[in-house]
Amino acid sequence: MTSKELLSQLQKLAAAGRPSGIFNLQDYIGTKYPVLGIANPTLRKVAAEGLGMDRLSEEEQWKQLETWWFESGVYDIMSIVLYMTEKRFRKADKKALLKRLVSFIDRVDNWAHSDFISSFFGKLAAHLEADIIAQMRQWNTSKKPWERRQSVVIISYYLRIK
Repeated sequence: MTSKELLSQLQKLAAAGRPSGIFNLQDYIGTKYPVLGIANPTLRKVAAEGLGMDRLSEEEQWKQLETWWFESGVYDIMSIVLYMTEKRFRKADKKALLKRLVSFIDRVDNWAHSDFISSFFGKLAAHLEADIIAQMRQWNTSKKPWERRQSVVIISYYLRIK
């Protein structure tokens, strides 16, 4: 499914759903990406349904998720990618997942996605502690604010699982 096809499906869901009650959800989240305003439980349900990805190999599924993340430019689609990543976390090759998630940070522009990704890094630290610490050190001195945020917020997620 292309990003445009997924967007079309989500736009229909958004039109049929209830508004969030927050006047300007895009400003509240703090994102430059368009926000369709679909409730998180609904986005989780869409992600759980698999979006036809069960016919793809594991590597093709990851490529699809990366395509949606990097090409969609829509907050809700990017959230679905994170929910689907969460579902695949346990079985994923941890080194490959670390590399993918590091690449995702360049597209992060809001606290919700930042914190979700931080939770993955916190869990990855149980498997790849030295790699995560090295990445956190690099981000800690970054000029990019979302990378600096990662370097701090990861700690809170890591401590929750310790």
